[in-house]
Amino acid sequence: MVGRRGPLQVSFTTKELREMTKLSNVQVVCDRALVEQECSSSAGQALLQTSRPLRRMMDLLLKHAVSPDQMTGERTFQLRFLRSPLAIELDEKVQRVRLAINRLEGESPVRAVATGDEEEVACAMALRSVGYAGQALEGVPFDGRVVPNIAGRVMSGDKPVHGLYVAGWIKRGPVGVIATTMQDAYRTADAVLMDLNSQAIGGQSTLSNIDSMLELCGINPVSNEDWRRLDAYEVSKGQTAGKPREKVTSVQDMLNVIRDK
Repeated sequence: MVGRRGPLQVSFTTKELREMTKLSNVQVVCDRALVEQECSSSAGQALLQTSRPLRRMMDLLLKHAVSPDQMTGERTFQLRFLRSPLAIELDEKVQRVRLAINRLEGESPVRAVATGDEEEVACAMALRSVGYAGQALEGVPFDGRVVPNIAGRVMSGDKPVHGLYVAGWIKRGPVGVIATTMQDAYRTADAVLMDLNSQAIGGQSTLSNIDSMLELCGINPVSNEDWRRLDAYEVSKGQTAGKPREKVTSVQDMLNVIRDK
């Protein structure tokens, strides 16, 4: 894994890093000297004092990682900081990735600046990632990355938008694992229930009211029973192929399975 900036600017979470340290027979490798240098600098100390999660992550990294010259395992998970990919080099097949070596400049924000030096990393496979970018919805505040919110309550400036809530990556950005997103959704649901109980939002909505509104809008909802039918289908297809499940990736195909088409 390459990152254009340093260890204190990483975007992955402590939970994600911990999962990598638990992989059987896999060594975590990084430039420990760089991590220790960044953490002990005055700017690093100031940042770590204000961010407990980042401090825990650096402690975890230093606890489990070894330097490249200390590698002993055949399987490694390597973190290469201060590197930016320049090109994937081919010779009929993918052979290597060429990386720019960076240095850090500035304080807030810290910028990665190319030094002019480069290095190559052997590579046998390159996969295209679709990435993630939030999109604005008409009438919903959007800062270009996420919907501004406090605990899931959508904010317009310093005021909450009445009855409007947000969850998932559009709430906090594309970070974390599935459990992170699940817990995040629970917190938004807690905010909705809190506002209902305090009568900050109100109304007499019932399940039948919601069903009627969806029908009026021409929307055919997917029920929990429908999802279980799709789940059973994916597991069944996966068993045939010798794996836990075969994911249905097209929404229309999902609906066809649910509707038995």
